[in-house]
Amino acid sequence: MQIIVDSGSTKSNWVLLDGQNHLNTQQLEGFNPTSNPESLKQASSWPFQDHDISRITFYSSGINNTAVQKEVSSLLASIYNTSHVECLSDIYAAYRCLNKTDSTLVSILGTGVNTVCFEHNKIADRITSLGYIIGSEGSGFNIGRMIVKNYLRNNMQPTDSKAFEDMFKVNKTNLVNVIYKQAKPNFYIGQFTKFLNNSSEALKTEILNKNFHAYFKNQIVPLCTKYNYPLNVIGSVAKHYEDHLRKIGENYNINIERIIKDPLEGLIEFHKNKVD
Repeated sequence: MQIIVDSGSTKSNWVLLDGQNHLNTQQLEGFNPTSNPESLKQASSWPFQDHDISRITFYSSGINNTAVQKEVSSLLASIYNTSHVECLSDIYAAYRCLNKTDSTLVSILGTGVNTVCFEHNKIADRITSLGYIIGSEGSGFNIGRMIVKNYLRNNMQPTDSKAFEDMFKVNKTNLVNVIYKQAKPNFYIGQFTKFLNNSSEALKTEILNKNFHAYFKNQIVPLCTKYNYPLNVIGSVAKHYEDHLRKIGENYNINIERIIKDPLEGLIEFHKNKVD
């Protein structure tokens, strides 16, 4: 049996495969061993520990250097008693879910953002991922941050401000303190993205346009000017705001080949076809 783990910072999916048979899927909190090393302390509750596991493939945000790979691989190997552990960045899950063999640009656009160029099944080039503190253009966190700034600086219409307060039970007196007391401020701020479902169309369009223009300028155009490859985007933010994203892309003469909300289904098929 083999385990496939696809984890972002928000949630993780654990899949149990036996040959071509998909036996089970469980969803847990997400992991990020770089920005949230405490998340690895959940290891005792990881599923399928009572099964005979021969192979594990672990895709996660925050797998960005050899030291982190070794740390997570060793932890998985000890828990599941197997030496066949592959530990990779979640960008590989985004790429492999496409089941492509040709070169492509792949971008994750969810709570966070990550963009790379794949050639011959390997990363050939990338936009340096700076995390939410320094640079996360296009991400759900960035949308949430823009909403909060507009609210706190009185750049919303009164009806939007009232709707925001009613939806999240906050006010301008306490919101900043609440944000800075959060153990995971990026997740807390990212949740505000869903306010655009209730906001005025004018505010929604303004924020999405600014966010996605910054996304293309910083995350996509630098690679598109170097490589004439199709662009595929994976993530909940990309899928939820697909029409806006494609429209902004047209301003840069960039057509997105596929937008996929969740890589899990394609990833399962990839690993079924890779059974030894």
